[in-house]
Amino acid sequence: MPNTLAIAHKFEQFVTLHGDDPFISKTIAKLFSTRVAKLHKELKDVQQALNRYERSYGKSSEIFFKEYQAGTVGDDMDFIEWASLVMMRDRLLAERSLLQS
Repeated sequence: MPNTLAIAHKFEQFVTLHGDDPFISKTIAKLFSTRVAKLHKELKDVQQALNRYERSYGKSSEIFFKEYQAGTVGDDMDFIEWASLVMMRDRLLAERSLLQS
């Protein structure tokens, strides 16, 4: 089975040669919309977990992550998980932003 990038490249070639196909465009838009909805759910779950850490440690995730990157908070398992959640949130936000642009 071809990978997504190869399929997208074929579609780009098709559109260049033959013009837009409304059915395919609508299908792709629906796939993006479905992915954005899934990202929204994942972001909500991650944000809930981040909120628990923020309440527990009395600081925002942004402040914590700067301290974590500077190596000033230690390497407790809570901090490793918190940092992982911050990175996951940022990755999910970037993906959502790209799909919605």
